[in-house]
Amino acid sequence: IHATAAHLQLPFGMQIDVEQTTRLATSILADDIANPLLNHALQANLYDDLLPGWDDEWLGDHQYRYRQLRLTALETLSGHLAAAGQHGAAVQTALAAVQADCLRDSAHETLIRAFLAQGNRNEAHAHYSTYRQILRDELGLVPPANISRLLTTA
Repeated sequence: IHATAAHLQLPFGMQIDVEQTTRLATSILADDIANPLLNHALQANLYDDLLPGWDDEWLGDHQYRYRQLRLTALETLSGHLAAAGQHGAAVQTALAAVQADCLRDSAHETLIRAFLAQGNRNEAHAHYSTYRQILRDELGLVPPANISRLLTTA
């Protein structure tokens, strides 16, 4: 890889995982999923940000857009996995979204839904307590009512 402040040059023929995962994430978000795609999704690198640690100004918008696409794809994938009965993979996928952004409400909701689909009400309640603490300590907020309702209906 040859990198300067103005450009990034990769060797010819090099496969770029961000292109593959972006196509995959877009397919997931389009609800165009089937079991072979689930298997492929689980093998893709949806766990890493785009060029983490790089703070070049030209890259910021691309990193942000890819991060949002990736996190939304992880949340959507978790829902698809839970619906397909692959509860362990659904929980792991939701955990990846929560670990990527501990203040993202939708990621916590996805994880709580995955725990409930798995039949682990205790895990769902325990995670909700942790999430509530994080929101209070970091932002002075309480979780949205729709997430609280998940636990009262379980």
